[in-house]
Amino acid sequence: ETVSEFLEFQARENPDVTRVGLQVYARNETARRLYGSRGFVQEGVLRAEVRGPTGYEDLVGMGLALEEAA
Repeated sequence: ETVSEFLEFQARENPDVTRVGLQVYARNETARRLYGSRGFVQEGVLRAEVRGPTGYEDLVGMGLALEEAA
């Protein structure tokens, strides 16, 4: 609940901040489910965006409108 509490605080205290965005590895289903449970929605996929030890990997962009979180 700490993430939700932080976002609610930000929405109240910083009216100029209207959204939060993040990127997560596409293969990281656990993190994607966690962010989704906190109200984040998938906004797009950056194909082959990051080069890692096993090759290029996709990133998933996720966002949360703070008005919706408050």
